[in-house]
Amino acid sequence: AQAVLREHAPMPFDICVQAQPTGMLDAVLLAHPAVAARAASRVWVTWCDQVGIRPSTLVRLGAEANRRAALALPTVKYDAPYIHFERDTTGRISHVRQRREGDAMPRVGESDAGLFSLSRRAFLEALPEYAREVHPGATTGERNLLPFIPWLAARAEVRTFACEDRMEALGVNTPDDLRMMEAWLAGQAHA
Repeated sequence: AQAVLREHAPMPFDICVQAQPTGMLDAVLLAHPAVAARAASRVWVTWCDQVGIRPSTLVRLGAEANRRAALALPTVKYDAPYIHFERDTTGRISHVRQRREGDAMPRVGESDAGLFSLSRRAFLEALPEYAREVHPGATTGERNLLPFIPWLAARAEVRTFACEDRMEALGVNTPDDLRMMEAWLAGQAHA
């Protein structure tokens, strides 16, 4: 795959491989030296199983990020969510619940769509600061990226907006997920 990317990628790239699965926080931090060596003002992170993000969502994320937010991300409302962002009375994300860590989950929750735009400063300074403080999850033993969101929201601007379609946030991890995504994408192509 790397050889194909090197031959056909329209822009420079670096590949970082997490040798031991210690969590998404550690995986994302592997890119720290590559980001520090570049002059990019924003760092976008996405999960590899997120294949349904619409182009309009990417445009909207770019617009939200350009409003100088430390972090911008699309969210989606789900029944029986895998994660849920709790918000305080001002609307700021104040906590994240994670089913995988055994947290009590609401019937309907607000989840991420697996796509994040961080300012250069948030990525290079705030994320490593958070990583020095965070403890591994009680159930998984992993260091997850998602708790960084309320941590950062307490210190800087975090902007969110709703996905146009909840299918954008579907992670493709099972044959059923794949069938649902294929059907949805086929419908999008004919719309």
